[in-house]
Amino acid sequence: MALSRTDEETRDHVLTGFDDLLQWRLVQFLGSRPLQNVCDTCNVIARVVKVTLCSHFFCDVCYQIIVTRKMKCPIDNKEIVHEKVVEIELEKDHMDGYTARCFYASRGCRFWGPLSRVKRHFLDGCYFVYAKCSRCNKQVNRWHAVEHRAECKFGLLQEAIEAIEAVGTTSPSEDFLCQMTEQEGGGMRGHGQGGCSSRKWRFRPHRAGAVSREIQPRQDAQAQAEGRQTQVQ
Repeated sequence: MALSRTDEETRDHVLTGFDDLLQWRLVQFLGSRPLQNVCDTCNVIARVVKVTLCSHFFCDVCYQIIVTRKMKCPIDNKEIVHEKVVEIELEKDHMDGYTARCFYASRGCRFWGPLSRVKRHFLDGCYFVYAKCSRCNKQVNRWHAVEHRAECKFGLLQEAIEAIEAVGTTSPSEDFLCQMTEQEGGGMRGHGQGGCSSRKWRFRPHRAGAVSREIQPRQDAQAQAEGRQTQVQ
């Protein structure tokens, strides 16, 4: 295993026909070693390709389209003599010696090496494979799953809902959440019981879902006035 060459330019190709793990997988190759059986139209590296008299390579998918539509060579517009098209087939493990990056390089993994070792690294459990937080369902790297779960703020959502419901009548509605949930934990329930300082709760979108409610100052003032009149009587 090596952990460098992260800034080196890669040659990116989808592979087909070699093995199940590589089937239609995008691989980032490093180095200048010539790649074989690269389709001249779709850039796929195919284990089996067709080669025309004009020396152009085509994977099976592209070649079948040419044949079905009775097309000329899409590269140089020359007539294709199909009787003289030859087939080149590589060994199944042919690509294993080529240097490549981990399949999850785009997510931050710095592993690189012969493709055979990259496959083993992947099957052994690359830490940058996708994981999902058990609390908020956010996709994170498996490497960061524990740290993310420990710091996940989704638990504040339930506390906010309970605090709001403790004040009075509420009903589930759209994905809204009081801005107070952005604060660092404390004061949530007290905020719900005492009310916002503005006496009008403002809400913002939150994908986890909560409740939607506004308390109008005018309605509050009217209720208080009615209460005072009752006491006077």
